[in-house]
Amino acid sequence: MPVFTFERLTDRDREAFISLMRAAFDEDPLFETLFGSSGSRGRLANDHLLPAFAFRQGLARRSELWGCYREGALVGAYAMEASNHVGLSAAVTVAQTIARAAVLSLRLPIRATVLLNRYMRHSRKLAPSVPHHYLLMIGVAPGAQGAGIGSALPAHAAERSAFCARSRGVALDTEQSANEAWYQARGYAKTGESQLGGLRVIGMFYASADG
Repeated sequence: MPVFTFERLTDRDREAFISLMRAAFDEDPLFETLFGSSGSRGRLANDHLLPAFAFRQGLARRSELWGCYREGALVGAYAMEASNHVGLSAAVTVAQTIARAAVLSLRLPIRATVLLNRYMRHSRKLAPSVPHHYLLMIGVAPGAQGAGIGSALPAHAAERSAFCARSRGVALDTEQSANEAWYQARGYAKTGESQLGGLRVIGMFYASADG
């Protein structure tokens, strides 16, 4: 089995990151809710916007943006930001997230903008109040699945989070019911869930060893 390595992503990796995430989230419930079914006009026109937003956030200060490479090809990636890093309240953290997404919202159809804002509020309220890192987006190229990359990505994210003395672990949310058991098998605990229309949003948290 080919060995894969992790490298920090930079501006030059933007298009590769977006392309990978569009493919990885092809059947994702959130993407379908926001942009329509795979192959639809709305999907093709807009589903690059969320990966582009996650990529931009991953490049920000206190954030992590990493790619997993196999034989020189990007086969997995994640974007993770530090949340509650100065002990801000959950309400303030949510407000900051919504504010940072303002530029993204301007490029989305009105219906998708409303749904996205509601989703961000719901998902971030499921995260713990302790200082932590938040996985904005994580995905594996469809052709690279089954090689252990999906397990290696959150493990690498947990290692990166542990470098921050204040961080108590890694939070994420998923809209795939099957992912709940998958993440629990890798040390994540469910923090709660929220119903957003027909979308089930599940909060998960991986506590660091000293968290």
